[in-house]
Amino acid sequence: MIGKIIKVNDFKFVYGQDTMYITVFGAFKNSKNGEKYIVYSYDGKKIYYGSFFIKEKVGTIMMSKNSKKDDVKNFIDSLLSGKSNKEIEIINLDVVDSVQIIDEILFDLDVDVNKLIDITIPKSSDNSSSSNVVVTNKSRIFTLVIILILLILGIVFMIVTKYISDNTEEYICNKDYLSQEVPANVIDEVLLSFNYRNNLTSMVKRISYIFDDNKYYMEFKNKSYFYKYIDDADSYKFIDEEKTYRLFDNVDVENDFFLPKDKHDLLNYYRSDGYTCSLEEE
Repeated sequence: MIGKIIKVNDFKFVYGQDTMYITVFGAFKNSKNGEKYIVYSYDGKKIYYGSFFIKEKVGTIMMSKNSKKDDVKNFIDSLLSGKSNKEIEIINLDVVDSVQIIDEILFDLDVDVNKLIDITIPKSSDNSSSSNVVVTNKSRIFTLVIILILLILGIVFMIVTKYISDNTEEYICNKDYLSQEVPANVIDEVLLSFNYRNNLTSMVKRISYIFDDNKYYMEFKNKSYFYKYIDDADSYKFIDEEKTYRLFDNVDVENDFFLPKDKHDLLNYYRSDGYTCSLEEE
């Protein structure tokens, strides 16, 4: 089994939302181009996919400029046919506790979703056999002691986890200005997460181009002028009703980051560069 039921954690892009789960049929890497994908469903009827990144047990789903529907189709076909595909490398989902969905793509081809679920999602086992076991008083006491120890350890773990979670802070730094290249207002946002030690744990950059003129916006979109702006972005999206072009960049703060990671130093850096930084409220 390569699938899993995973909780959705929207990284505060959506507020007041009930806990959601997705049925993940699998995640894989295309060995030819290195692109990573995740394929899933909310309701067992429609299939969605997106580019997939994993950081500290949290998966991020985005719409990448390099993602191709044919890669996903090949993956689904290999599952349904039972045939292996040398271009597909399965990603282990055991290391993923939750996912945040920045953007996704609807897979619009006809697929037997129920069969995908049967193939990929582990089934609960009811193969229990009745057996008569003689339990001595000593073994009962030993079992109770083990349970008591586990309860104490569980309580301590919950207290420590709650302390760490309650002392995690998320900031948003932003500034806006008029673009010098296109007739649009630019909103530049940086979302920063810090742990209880005030060290940076994650960073997402989001840049929105909000156009004044609908005709230029559609030309910018349909004639692919927007490609010159996505060199340093993981993904992008268009919001037609707002005449907005938005870029996302999920920064690898461990391996591809050269600014200070201390909360105070990093916030001071952005403020000195004209950003307004504020604590995100729960």
